Amino acid sequence: MFRRLLRDYLSLTRGERRGMQVLSLLVLLLIFFRTFLPPFIHPANFGFEPPEADFIAFRDSVRRLEARYAGFSQADLLSSSGRSDIPEPAELFPRSELFPFDPNTAELEDLLNLRVPERTARILVNYREAGGRFEVDSDLMKIYGMDPELFSLLEPYIRIPDRVADPDAMSSPDAEHLNRLLFELNSADSIQLLSVYGIGPVFAHRIIRYRDLLGGFYNSEQLMEVYGFNEEQQQELIRRSYIDTNMIQKMDMNSTRADGFRRHPYLGPYQSQAMVEYRKLIGDYDREIQVLENGLLTDSVYRKVRPYLEVKN
Repeated sequence: MFRRLLRDYLSLTRGERRGMQVLSLLVLLLIFFRTFLPPFIHPANFGFEPPEADFIAFRDSVRRLEARYAGFSQADLLSSSGRSDIPEPAELFPRSELFPFDPNTAELEDLLNLRVPERTARILVNYREAGGRFEVDSDLMKIYGMDPELFSLLEPYIRIPDRVADPDAMSSPDAEHLNRLLFELNSADSIQLLSVYGIGPVFAHRIIRYRDLLGGFYNSEQLMEVYGFNEEQQQELIRRSYIDTNMIQKMDMNSTRADGFRRHPYLGPYQSQAMVEYRKLIGDYDREIQVLENGLLTDSVYRKVRPYLEVKN
């Protein structure tokens, strides 16, 4: 009787035996693939390396700050003005070596003494020799290699004399027609952009959208960052427009939140958070360049985003 009970409860039908065989085969296949296939499969790269690198840079910068200001209380740091025992970041360039200059007449040696990189200085001189002229201070940003940080350093020393207009040239019908066609890029609407050859509704929308994300253009090279924009379109737009850098919308480094920094195309989430964490740790920023001196931003990122940063007192 006991054997019959075991047979009734433990015996398998033909269908159940086949099911067990199939299940066993699947288990064996899974074990085989799990054991022997991984060496031949390359993991997918989802592009997480840059954020990871930003996080490491942020972590290292916080450690440097903690070591740098170790032994000082928060009250010491907040009242550190005039104290020689509390370290201050050094200036990139000693301002005492700078002097007033006219970019339309300055010699190559003068530009080198102003700490302009040799390649950039030679490009500037070649531009003048080819007939180019600087009408306003911001025209220097047209020179390849003239980054925003260097320009902001030199700007107080730029001296461009008022140019006496040529009456014949000013009365030229072509000149008057060209002046009517020129428009300011940072305030241009879609109608003005559509008047440029090669720019249709799609690119007009992209230019305005990217300009709003940036806070305004500070040089014509940024146009190439617009998705799908090509060099021919850029040159035609340069010919028809000019840039007023006074219209750039800047971010106050002492009041902008991390999500505000993060919305800017040049700043990532870890960089944005680092700038805010530094402010919480040390106090308000005194100068824009502190984010570079303390490793919160890399040199390349700082040069791009510098025109959009300001410190309000």
